[in-house]
Amino acid sequence: MNKIGILTYHRADGYGAVLQAYALCKFIGHISNTKPIIIDYQCEAIDDVHKLFQINKNKNIFIEMCKLIPKLSQIPGKRKSTKTFTEFRKKYLPISEETYTKESIRSISDNFDHFIVGSDQTWNFELSGLDKTYFLDFVLDSKKKNSYAASFGFEKNFEQFKDEFLILLSLRETIGARELQEMGKSFVISVDPTLLLDSQKWRQIAKKPKLKEKFILIYTVLPPKNLFDFARELAKKTGLKIFYLTASVRIYNGIKKISGFSPEEFLGLFANAEYIFTTSFHGTAFSILFHKRFFVELDNGKRHNDRVDNLLSTLNLHDRNLSGKALADYDHAVDWDSVDAKLEIEKQKSFKYLKSILSE
Repeated sequence: MNKIGILTYHRADGYGAVLQAYALCKFIGHISNTKPIIIDYQCEAIDDVHKLFQINKNKNIFIEMCKLIPKLSQIPGKRKSTKTFTEFRKKYLPISEETYTKESIRSISDNFDHFIVGSDQTWNFELSGLDKTYFLDFVLDSKKKNSYAASFGFEKNFEQFKDEFLILLSLRETIGARELQEMGKSFVISVDPTLLLDSQKWRQIAKKPKLKEKFILIYTVLPPKNLFDFARELAKKTGLKIFYLTASVRIYNGIKKISGFSPEEFLGLFANAEYIFTTSFHGTAFSILFHKRFFVELDNGKRHNDRVDNLLSTLNLHDRNLSGKALADYDHAVDWDSVDAKLEIEKQKSFKYLKSILSE
């Protein structure tokens, strides 16, 4: 029986991070009849990203301390959130008993038959602090190195990492494809692990939110531009209440903020919402899986969300894009039979890819 080690961002207290890790382990376990292990690798840069209090030591310390004052009110919610993510990892993720650092992880090169890095933005160098561990540089046998649906996050110049791309490349989207082609590296496009599991499997671990009324859900990662105005417009038309899942301390007129939800409750929010507004990749993915009436804002004036754009293009769902349009143009039913058929094609490609690397 093959021993499979997965390297991903499982330690991050983010819904997408833990749910994609869960899905990848679940799916690989199903097709390989084995139990993959998530390598408990501690990347300092990733841990820092999810700290509530961060101080830039290169800037004025007084100004940095002042920036932390508004975050004091987030402490109770942060503690609750940390607790729920810790419990989810213990219950659902097959994590290695030992925690590894950049130095100690080299000791496990011979412990697994296959190593898989991904999914999530494991090759977003700004997040990982240029940590080459996510290129599996600690694995001595290059035949053991694989990736699955790894994401660069956004376009980068990859020439400086040409020597690191010895692993068989599976990307989550076409970001970086041109650069990789120019480097002579072959690759495949695979779906995010969350899309490998159907809605029924997600409902099995979802928890229905304790919200009595029907609601419109807002979930953002990238800062929105006009998304709140669209949500308020729809709320007026439908009479539905708006719930915004966020840890933000800002107050938004006509919108009730909710926070501290567990990953299981996160799934329940998406499964039970009447409408969904999002800027998030995984917010979009779960809206699609649960067949929801959803709307995505791809542009916020500073940046275009290439990852979500790619997913919408693949499934012919660009009419869900709010950017620069009126809400009335989008308030219509989705042909879910067509979407599911397109998604199934992509899932089969991913299935064949995983089977091929695990059978070697």
